[in-house]
Amino acid sequence: MSLNFESILIITYGRSGSTLLQGMLNEIEGVIIRGENSNFIAGLYEAYRNLEIATSPEYAQKSNAPTHPWYGAGLLDLDVFLTHCQNMVRELLLADRQGDDSIICYGFKEIRYLDFYFKSEYSLAGYLDFLAKIFPNVGFIFNVRNLDDVLKSGWWATTNPADTSEKILGLEQAFKLYVQNNPNNTFLISHEDIVQKSDKLRDLFLFIGGRIWRSRSRSGSVDFPQLLKSKRRSGNRQGERGRGTGDRGNNRAVYPGALPCAPTPVGEASANALTPELLTSDLTTSKNDAPGISFAEMTRS
Repeated sequence: MSLNFESILIITYGRSGSTLLQGMLNEIEGVIIRGENSNFIAGLYEAYRNLEIATSPEYAQKSNAPTHPWYGAGLLDLDVFLTHCQNMVRELLLADRQGDDSIICYGFKEIRYLDFYFKSEYSLAGYLDFLAKIFPNVGFIFNVRNLDDVLKSGWWATTNPADTSEKILGLEQAFKLYVQNNPNNTFLISHEDIVQKSDKLRDLFLFIGGRIWRSRSRSGSVDFPQLLKSKRRSGNRQGERGRGTGDRGNNRAVYPGALPCAPTPVGEASANALTPELLTSDLTTSKNDAPGISFAEMTRS
């Protein structure tokens, strides 16, 4: 099996539904997407920028003499730094899966871009370009959510709504600009697209090139886009069986772990969207059959 990317990064902000997206991507065979890490790689980016200054002609060309204040600056090697960053970050993220040949794509999701974008002297685009240097063949997935729902969720409800709105909208604009300038390895999706199973969700899996879920009735993995098509067709024949209740039977898509956010009702899906019942009937996880949370249950959060 091959994917379109060797690494995937979820770029977002808090309370955007990114943990749900993270869990879905982790159900793709060969993929491991870790959770948040306090954006520790931002420190590596700062070091890289300082090395760029040190190796610039202004300092490097004058640093050959042992008595020069910048002696040796011209010998600093940015490629060596990047290679060590690549190896260190990969080892830290793979952790207990280090040496596991079944992992063909790795990455993480992070929400700490607001402070970086508004308080840092560095640009978000510059930081993402740096991430592209240390993650192999990287795909960026930008996850956004309806602003009103964000403002009512978690800690955002305790902040000044006007100030928070301005920051989130500004960050989303930066997301969109980066997607516009880097169309080959970026994808923007909303939380609403995910919970409503819109065509954008299908397009996300086309973007990744991933396969998700196995069918109990046949061996092998199922292409997610093909699954959507077949389920949509079969749904027209099955009618409204079990609408709104979720599939509580034995044949359901099972996801390990639980979501940290409390369940909230999801609005009525669009006419072209799949219901959780259609998506989860006769399907099980492509990784294992361990107890967990169903896709229907996940999309209520």
